[in-house]
Amino acid sequence: MVLSDEIKRCVNQVVGASGETAAAVIMLGANPNLTAGAVAQALAITPSGVARLIDRLEADGIVIRKSGSDQRVVVMELTQEGHRLRSAALEARAIVLRKCLVGISADEIKAIAPILDKMIQNLLPDRASCNRFCRMCDEEACEPHCPVEEHHPLVSLMIE
Repeated sequence: MVLSDEIKRCVNQVVGASGETAAAVIMLGANPNLTAGAVAQALAITPSGVARLIDRLEADGIVIRKSGSDQRVVVMELTQEGHRLRSAALEARAIVLRKCLVGISADEIKAIAPILDKMIQNLLPDRASCNRFCRMCDEEACEPHCPVEEHHPLVSLMIE
């Protein structure tokens, strides 16, 4: 929990916000065209809470709303400023993780990685939980091996 708290603190500091704002920016960068409902579910906030969050992000020039697959659906996408902010937030996250790994050898990391992957997979009850789980992920860091997508290979289907 300490690691999670420190990541959230540093990332929110870079974004200049609190709560789940930074997580929304990170998640929208990795998953463009999410609906407000998908964002609310991933961040575990109410529909009115996500509407206020998206209003703030849009007013700050971080996201734009656009029509989705049909006219009833509205999706969000990061602006250029949103992508810049996301990159800065992910760098802040990486700094915390590097600090956490000081003194741990590459062999030690290699040995524990499969155990950590299994622990992650044990916490994923269903595909609907994947965005919640990965809301602060640097998805490029998982390539070519993402324990969440390997456990639920149809993760991309939930982002509609």
